[in-house]
Amino acid sequence: MRGKNANPRRRLRLVAAFILVTGLAGAGLIYSMAENAADSALIQEMENSKKYRHELEAYGGKANVLAAEFFRWFAGIWQGKSLGITVGCLAVLLSLALFFIAYHMPDDPHADGGDENDREGPG
Repeated sequence: MRGKNANPRRRLRLVAAFILVTGLAGAGLIYSMAENAADSALIQEMENSKKYRHELEAYGGKANVLAAEFFRWFAGIWQGKSLGITVGCLAVLLSLALFFIAYHMPDDPHADGGDENDREGPG
């Protein structure tokens, strides 16, 4: 005999709810305890200067400038208050994906305790 939580759809929903609750709680904790990570003013000024952008473009073209901006943005989302927002967004996205999978999962044929032979019909 199978337990109450034997239904895979129900288990997946429970996992999704657990990820959502713990992820948002962790994100709130990170956000409330973190300080805004302010880069050094000198580094920030250098990265925003026309000379720096010109040198990046001279070495690698516009793609190099875009890549440098992307990497600076990507490194920034893993620090300070931005980390709390990132963790919260990832928790919401992961739980939504699991809820979506659980919603579209086929019904478990053994969920009501019936036997496979009972489902074959008249024979």
